[in-house]
Amino acid sequence: MKTQISRIRKNTQKNYSSISHQQGRMLTDSDLTEQALLSRDRLNQVLYDVIGSGTPRHNALLQLNDESGEPVPELHWGNNGGRVYVDGIAADVRPSDSATETDSFQYEHQLYYPMGDNASLLPIETPYRLYLDVWGRSITWLEDEDLRDPGLHGADTTTRTQTLAQVKWCRADIDPLCVELNPAIGNCRLKLILRSLSSSSDLCDPCANELELNDAVGNYLFRVEVHDVHYDENDQADALVLKWSSENGAEAYKTADVPPDFSNNQYVYEFFDDISEKHLGVHLARDTDNKRFIDGKRADLQENFSATSSASKVFVRRWDGWCKIEKITTDNWQVTAGIEGNIDLTSGVGTGIPGHVTKPINKGVDIFV
Repeated sequence: MKTQISRIRKNTQKNYSSISHQQGRMLTDSDLTEQALLSRDRLNQVLYDVIGSGTPRHNALLQLNDESGEPVPELHWGNNGGRVYVDGIAADVRPSDSATETDSFQYEHQLYYPMGDNASLLPIETPYRLYLDVWGRSITWLEDEDLRDPGLHGADTTTRTQTLAQVKWCRADIDPLCVELNPAIGNCRLKLILRSLSSSSDLCDPCANELELNDAVGNYLFRVEVHDVHYDENDQADALVLKWSSENGAEAYKTADVPPDFSNNQYVYEFFDDISEKHLGVHLARDTDNKRFIDGKRADLQENFSATSSASKVFVRRWDGWCKIEKITTDNWQVTAGIEGNIDLTSGVGTGIPGHVTKPINKGVDIFV
């Protein structure tokens, strides 16, 4: 989920420890959010320094079973979930309602890692290893109705963040701790450049000032997100799909109940549900046919909104545009599909034209949108 926030100003390089509100000054959502993030990150850093990564003595996810005479590591989640610390972050792996056992860990019945169409089930014959993926996500009222305040006639006020812990699998010859294969955060550089627009006067008001369209208008938190990645036969990325939004991707509703102005031919739409929202990020388990992420594959973006289409799911969010960038040669990447508003990004990819890629992906990329 994405949230309706104005900006994120947290900067770990400045070593801020708290935020002090001044009398008579305005309170903003970014100040309150930054204070919560400062407190959370300082606690995580303390736990990292003291504990690091591991499992506690009680209610641990990974336990040693010595019934055979020698300690053998086994996964357990007990009645309340198996607890673990990863780089100082405390997390729980809990059983879903469909779990048939309340103590022994069952891969396909993780509460925070729903399998959906069973594409994530453990391989039967292929050697594999298990690893734990811990990450945070935002929760809005779409997923938790309790976040709507009945005293305010059902209005939603704040959102929540949730720490997810997912036991995943990968091939036995893959090291999930290798930062090149499984980075904690991506390091590819991306610079978006606004396309050149002209200014004009208001024909209905000759006295009105001209508006320079290249100047910043409004207050936007601009989000650019990787929607999908495709891999070649050598397991190297050869295509990716990007999407972007000047609304932080936060305009999302139940598909069956969208506001009148939500559907517009200036946007593209992403249908999603509870399962797809819990399958984001890097997945080291790959489809042997097309090398896409088995667990992380999202539904294709739709250029038109239809609540009754075969692509629709429980929820829908809108984006300003999208593009697909494919590797033509080692140092040549090109936009091969995509739109923004009514502009076809493949109609012209010359210098300065929307959709033009100026650098190869592995060295950073400039894209005109």
